[in-house]
Amino acid sequence: MSTRGISGLFETRGIDVDNSVIYRGVERYSKIAGLFTDSLTPDVGNWYRADEVWVKVNGKKHYLFATMDDDTRYWLAGELADSNDKHDAYDIFKTTKDHAGGKNPTVLISDKLPAYQKAARKVFGSKTYHRSDAGIRSKRTGPNGGSTGNHHPSNNKMERLNGTIRDREKTFRGLGVSDTPVVTGTKVHYNHVRRHDSIKKTPAEAAGISTEGRSKWKTIIQNSGLYLIATNQRIPQR
Repeated sequence: MSTRGISGLFETRGIDVDNSVIYRGVERYSKIAGLFTDSLTPDVGNWYRADEVWVKVNGKKHYLFATMDDDTRYWLAGELADSNDKHDAYDIFKTTKDHAGGKNPTVLISDKLPAYQKAARKVFGSKTYHRSDAGIRSKRTGPNGGSTGNHHPSNNKMERLNGTIRDREKTFRGLGVSDTPVVTGTKVHYNHVRRHDSIKKTPAEAAGISTEGRSKWKTIIQNSGLYLIATNQRIPQR
């Protein structure tokens, strides 16, 4: 639901809340939740995936690069770029590795984008096999041409994540600024709140991170505040 839709829902109950106030709340709590959840280390598998999807920022075409753990569907890292062919993927792979507790994948699956080629070897090293021709119709083959078992080299799983990102972008009718916390909020919701249909749990739960309580968002925000106080970090106002 869009912020205007939420504002309209409040209005039907006699509460006057401007949609800009709601958006500022989304900004603040997305930042807080992002700082906390990024401090958690998921128990991920040995296969990572990388892909990019275009989104609108201030009416202009940008690309959101994202990485995901194959086993748990955990969204490890994401960053916005103004182009896909000139972008250096070093930072997002470095963040991916950091969020995975320093773990290098056995296999990295991506498309043929040149940005992935150089950065993958630089960050993950030569022992990581980079399958860089993955697409929706890719054949089921592994590093030596054999079967990959339960790990399909196609990037269908990433395409599902991209669909989630595009759905959120449509709700907010494009993203307002390049450092919008809406992306962070979407990442928190995808990993820790929304139950994944394929694995029957949230990606965070699949990665050994549980969130107690009936309202997962409420628990995350409460834990985020405690985390910021414990680490002497300033709580973002906006």
